[in-house]
Amino acid sequence: MGGGQYLAILICIVLAAFDGFDILAIALAAPGIAAQWQLSQSLLGWVMTMELIGIAFGAAFIGNLADRIGRRPVILSSILLISAGMFATAISPNVYVLSLSRVVTGIGIGAVMAALNAVVAEVSNGRNRSTFILLMTAGYGAGAIAGGMISAELLRHFDWRSLFYFGATGTVLVFPLAYPFLYESVSFLEQKQPDGAQEKIRKILVRYGHEPNFVLPDKVAQGSKAGFALLFSTKYRRITALLSFAFLAHISTYYFVMKWIPKLVVDSGFTASEGATVLVWASFGTLAGGLSMAVIARFFDPRRLVITMMVAAAVFVVIFGRLSADLTLLTIASVIAGFFTYAAAIGQYPLIASYFPTEIRAGGTGVVLAIGRGGAVAGPVIAGYLLQANIPLAQVAMLISLGSLSAALSIWLLGSSSSSSGGR
Repeated sequence: MGGGQYLAILICIVLAAFDGFDILAIALAAPGIAAQWQLSQSLLGWVMTMELIGIAFGAAFIGNLADRIGRRPVILSSILLISAGMFATAISPNVYVLSLSRVVTGIGIGAVMAALNAVVAEVSNGRNRSTFILLMTAGYGAGAIAGGMISAELLRHFDWRSLFYFGATGTVLVFPLAYPFLYESVSFLEQKQPDGAQEKIRKILVRYGHEPNFVLPDKVAQGSKAGFALLFSTKYRRITALLSFAFLAHISTYYFVMKWIPKLVVDSGFTASEGATVLVWASFGTLAGGLSMAVIARFFDPRRLVITMMVAAAVFVVIFGRLSADLTLLTIASVIAGFFTYAAAIGQYPLIASYFPTEIRAGGTGVVLAIGRGGAVAGPVIAGYLLQANIPLAQVAMLISLGSLSAALSIWLLGSSSSSSGGR
């Protein structure tokens, strides 16, 4: 690992942090949005998931594009798209424009998610790959914490729109950092071999602090299948299906907790600022879960670790649903639920990277994330309808927790992490 590789990974972590804030900003703004436009619980559930629909599209289609044209152009263009979507959200005159703006923001976030996972996997050496992927994904939790703390202050002095002005500004400021220091993936250049690939790789190796004594190997003939076709071919379709279902099922549980915390706190008689504070504490739990996974994944089988975290997540989500009347206990339960749900969620990223080879790694990540975002949409929306039907929160939480349990079963059926499947 050279200094340039560490810098590239740091840039990816910073990008993930701003994405983490962008995703949770709508949850922080939800009480203000609901009050301004008099939205029902069920409609608010849809509004809070609009960017998740965009994420699904961006991860699947633009993530697949990163396997064709490169990781770098997709990441750089997506940064600008995210910032534009956040700014459009801030100036939205009605809930329909706001929802469309969140979809646009989500498209950029989904593309970045898919591309970042591929970049970190390909920039890291084999020994540190899982650790760095987990650190990058832990950046989402760090961004939620930092952004949530700032948001709590903003909500004390301004309305919900200030959150999106902040998000738009912060995201676009990452561009001057990423443009000169985030290079194209060497693995991508080696596999695709565009014009001048050998010279480009040698320059990147020098910037990473390595000797430029690289000779481009003979180009391996590409099969007739590529992209989506290869992902759903006989060789990979079982892997794609099981990883996608696991991500979908578990992420529904995770987003139920993280999207509804502020609104549940307000509905329990507390202020919007207190709701934001509880979400910040829950985000501390997610960060701790992410960092813990990054450390312990070096010593334990990541697949078995993810299964354990998913089962624990289901247990503590049920506990979370039974403590809404007491702010202190709810905060503690939110922290623990955040820890396990997020640890299990990000623990799937290195599994995804290990099961897919370079030529479909970004696209494979994108498809898994895209299908998984169906769960991200389903969790908050289903919860909204159930809560509007006056079903007690404890029962709602118990139903939603089944997502994590079924995800654990899917990962168990997947079998051992397969470098034999072509992961590089």
